[in-house]
Amino acid sequence: MLAIDRKAGEIAIRHGYLPELSMDAMSMYFLVADPALFDRVRKGDRVKFRAGLIGGKFAVVAIERIR
Repeated sequence: MLAIDRKAGEIAIRHGYLPELSMDAMSMYFLVADPALFDRVRKGDRVKFRAGLIGGKFAVVAIERIR
């Protein structure tokens, strides 16, 4: 994970291809669906996440740190 911006409610993630969103690999900011998700990760963590569309915007709906 590249960055966390709690104030904006966003997380920047460098990810591979996301088939559920037909999205190529890239680095981008995602909205965070639930602010409690911020407590599960820190900047620099490797993460596994699930994203979806909320209000027409890409959002992280689940996330966990990979150890």
